[in-house]
Amino acid sequence: MKTCTYCNEAKPKSEYYSRPDTGGLKARCKECECLMSRARNYGVSVEEALDYMNTTNCDCCGKHLVDKRHTYIDHSHTTGEIRGVLCMSCNSGIGFLGDNVEGLQQALNYLTKNN
Repeated sequence: MKTCTYCNEAKPKSEYYSRPDTGGLKARCKECECLMSRARNYGVSVEEALDYMNTTNCDCCGKHLVDKRHTYIDHSHTTGEIRGVLCMSCNSGIGFLGDNVEGLQQALNYLTKNN
């Protein structure tokens, strides 16, 4: 067991990433590392990132979000503005469709034509 320096919870060593420089374990658990990374990436405070990560359902499909590491803060790649919180499937789907209405419309047209 190891205690995270951020959340102060004792967790199994498997819940920590290894340090590439020393081969030891990082001081923060995987969940806290993820939280800090998301706050930094989206330009929000750790508290705001935690609020997003505590969302219980996908803002797109409504699916229950179980694991915070597979919960995604969705943002516009044009403006950088946060749009909501998505499950992995919705986040990937929107991204693969070009992250725009046109890509989604093309997919909708395709499915409608071939249904």
